[in-house]
Amino acid sequence: MNTTSVETLIRLYFDGKTSLEQERQLKAYFSQEKLPDEHKPLRPLFVVSHSKTDALDDSFDEKVLIRIESLAKSKNIYSHFLFWPIAAASLALLILISGLFRLNTSSRFEETYNDPAQAYAQTVSALQFVGIRLSDAIQPMQKAGEELEKGVDQVNKLQMLNISIEETQKLGLIDQALKFIPIQQ
Repeated sequence: MNTTSVETLIRLYFDGKTSLEQERQLKAYFSQEKLPDEHKPLRPLFVVSHSKTDALDDSFDEKVLIRIESLAKSKNIYSHFLFWPIAAASLALLILISGLFRLNTSSRFEETYNDPAQAYAQTVSALQFVGIRLSDAIQPMQKAGEELEKGVDQVNKLQMLNISIEETQKLGLIDQALKFIPIQQ
């Protein structure tokens, strides 16, 4: 087989367009002892080793099935060990939720008002209480915001200082470069 036809077959092979007969020709070609150096790296693609380690023996299926069965049995053992703790935890959670539900429903409508004016007054009082607590909470937040602004201002000053230092370094480099340039007087 000449080199151009081999090159053509290799190109077709990598494009996935070879027939079985063409692949057999490639296998026969690469099975030769003497190959050009440019084709030697491709030999493992076409020449398959038929050693005993590559072949599966007759007991392979049985070994796989035995392994699958042993794994299935081991998972069943674990599931039995986990069933009772999970069941106990679920029961405890159910009892806890039902107890909380009973406590919550027993005092549902005891603190209501029959007089609308009294209900309005109580609502105004509650909203004032919330407003006072909210304003008390806002003051520290305002102070924190002011401190944050001070910190941002300091960072901005440091950035300006950093820029100034970089510009000074550039001037130093220019000064060093001028030392190497002869100045005529």
